[in-house]
Amino acid sequence: MEIKNIFHSVLFKGTGGSPLRYSPDSQGLGLELPESVLKQARKGQGHELVLYQYIIFQMLLEEGLGEEIKNGVYLPSENAVRLDSETRNILNLPEPWPGSFRLQTHSISTGTDFRLQLELLTPNSEVIRNYSLHGPILSVSEEEIYLPEVYQWEALSAINDHRQLAEHGRDEFQNLLAVHRLV
Repeated sequence: MEIKNIFHSVLFKGTGGSPLRYSPDSQGLGLELPESVLKQARKGQGHELVLYQYIIFQMLLEEGLGEEIKNGVYLPSENAVRLDSETRNILNLPEPWPGSFRLQTHSISTGTDFRLQLELLTPNSEVIRNYSLHGPILSVSEEEIYLPEVYQWEALSAINDHRQLAEHGRDEFQNLLAVHRLV
């Protein structure tokens, strides 16, 4: 058993899971605890896992990586994807994408019809073309979601930003800028 799984099982033993909930939006990720649980944590009381989560909230706020929200912390996408694996584990966040990417280009960079497509490749080489990026969260299906590593998110975000440009906005500069963000 991996160390992180042992750590996770010890923290969750007998808790029925953490009450922490995360909610992505187009700009970032909200991390929230129920109000009563958060009040207890502020007093240093409650389950050990929740206390760890509260400490992480405070660290993120002190480091300027997040903003305080009603019952937790809001992280901009670029900060959410930078969380280390232990922090992600304690906060019950999704794992990073386990596979790789393949870039497909269509047309030439000087044309307004230039397109970039990033295909997800699973560890067993399956190709996934239909996915969505909502803030920092990569959704492959309703049940299969990931919090990409920073380099994965940068690539997905570059493709997403380029895709959202109006066709007349896809001039050579914008097309090459998108490619540059990928290398």
